[in-house]
Amino acid sequence: MNSLAAIGRFSVRFRYLIVVAWILGAAVAGAALPTLNSAVKANNQSFLPSNSPSLEAAKLATPFQPLNSVPVPIVASRASSQLTVADQTAVSRIQAATQAVASVKSVQLVGVSPDGQAIELRVLANLQGGMNADKTLVDALRSAIQAQPVPPGLSVHLAGQVAAGVDSQKASNNAGRCWRPSSRCCPPSSSSPSPDL
Repeated sequence: MNSLAAIGRFSVRFRYLIVVAWILGAAVAGAALPTLNSAVKANNQSFLPSNSPSLEAAKLATPFQPLNSVPVPIVASRASSQLTVADQTAVSRIQAATQAVASVKSVQLVGVSPDGQAIELRVLANLQGGMNADKTLVDALRSAIQAQPVPPGLSVHLAGQVAAGVDSQKASNNAGRCWRPSSRCCPPSSSSPSPDL
C-alpha cells in the first residue's frame, strides 16, 4: 500500500514532467523504431530461398508476361452447345477489335474449353494510374466487344481481377448513392408490388 501511495504522490507532484517524458518517448520511438510497413512481409516469396522451384518458375515466366502487364481474360461461351464456326469468327473479330484499344499490348487466344462450349482470350494491358486506369481499360474493352456482332446464344464477358474490381467499385459507388428506397438508382424491393400487375 505504501508503494502505491508513493507512486501516486510522485505522479501528482511531477505530472508535467511525466507528460513531457511520454511525448519525448513517443517521438524518439517513432523516429528510431522501424515502421510497420517495413516489418510486415506481404509477399511470402521473400521467405523462400533464391533457388526454390517456384521462384525459378517465376523467373522463367517473366518473358511471357512483360513488366507492368496486367492480364484481363475475355470469355465467350454458349450455355448448352458447342461453339460454332460463326462463334469462332466472331471471337476473332473481338480479338482484333480489342487489340486496337489504347494501352493493350497484345490479345492472345488461350484456348477452347474441353467441352467445346467456351473460348478464352487473354488481353495484356499496360496499366498505370490505379482504379481510373482500370475503369478506362474495362470500359474501352467492353465497348470494343459490344461493337462486334455475335451470333445469337453466344455470350462474351470480361473476367478476372481487373474487371471484377471495376464492377465492385461501381456497385459500391451506386450503393452509396442509393440510401433511400425511392431513389432512382435503387430497384424496388421484391416485396413491393410490380407496377405491371
